[in-house]
Amino acid sequence: EKGELHGPQTCVNYYKKDIVVIRAFWKNDKLEKDFFCANDDGTPVVQAQYKDGELNGEYKTYNASEKKWNDPITYKNGKREGVAKLNGSNGHYTVVFYKDDKP
Repeated sequence: EKGELHGPQTCVNYYKKDIVVIRAFWKNDKLEKDFFCANDDGTPVVQAQYKDGELNGEYKTYNASEKKWNDPITYKNGKREGVAKLNGSNGHYTVVFYKDDKP
């Protein structure tokens, strides 16, 4: 009615309709709840949670070469919040504590 996105959204691969590339929920043109995005072959890219159009909850990226999800980063009202384990090279990583989006 208002020209806004509202309700569930599922996007699939143009040629293979069984491959979901986006799954989202919109409320008044803003992302809400769970969000999922994948490549055209169905390989996951991102899983996230939104509230009022802002990241709010876990945000995870998929490591396709290792075939596993990277450790999540937690967001609160669009800002990083809490402990985050950031992957580096050769099995090393950095642990960062975020408060109000600042390390």
